[in-house]
Amino acid sequence: MHARTVLLAWAAGLSVAAGDTLSEYCESTCLNALGQPSWTAHGREACRKHDIVPRPTVVDLCISNFWAASMGGCLAVCDNRNLAPEDDCAAVARTSWLAQHQALRACKDGHGGAVKRARDLLEDWWKVHGVPPKNDAPPPVPDAPGAAAQPVAAVQEDEEDEVVDLDAEEAAAKKTLLLEFPTQIDDSQMETVRIFDSDDSPEEQVALFCKKFMPAAKGCLKQLLPVVEQRLADGAAAAKEAAAAKEARAAEEANLRGAVEG
Repeated sequence: MHARTVLLAWAAGLSVAAGDTLSEYCESTCLNALGQPSWTAHGREACRKHDIVPRPTVVDLCISNFWAASMGGCLAVCDNRNLAPEDDCAAVARTSWLAQHQALRACKDGHGGAVKRARDLLEDWWKVHGVPPKNDAPPPVPDAPGAAAQPVAAVQEDEEDEVVDLDAEEAAAKKTLLLEFPTQIDDSQMETVRIFDSDDSPEEQVALFCKKFMPAAKGCLKQLLPVVEQRLADGAAAAKEAAAAKEARAAEEANLRGAVEG
């Protein structure tokens, strides 16, 4: 969905009280401010670190959540009677085909980037166009604890899941890398196959690679596994030869030292 369409759809769903000058001002101002090219640039910057493989899926997920939170974030800055929008990144991560921690981070950076950057956007806008009508209303009060319990629990549960995923990543980084080599996914995408010394067999690790990068290619495992097994065997043989040569050199050096000392 086009970014401008997202903003207009949001505005169409807002309920404005008749004669509420501040609400009308904020809706109009946010639509105009968020329609500037500078806000699109804000979105690209907020999601820049997610411009990674698989492209463009990760960065697109981040940017789509940036735009989804833009209007709500802007209205919360403009009129303190509005609460900043809550993210639904837990649900997004669970339904995405990306790794859960990857989708979660992309979603949160997009949503959080919009909410945080909305203040800078409006402050720049007000320098040019003037400040909004005065609002003496107190900030909104969140829902009662009972009503908010479920979303909070869901967020906490999701954050715990993310910690587990991060721990798993750190554990993987500490494993011994046995083999890595690039393989062509399609005409425009190259990925690296990595096999670690871990509890997962090489076949399981290749299957995971195929599921992640080539889910539609039924012959992926059948074609890729023999290559991995051969390269592992070649690597093991080379390591064995190197170890034998090292032992031979050590023995020869020991004999030479013995001859010299003798």
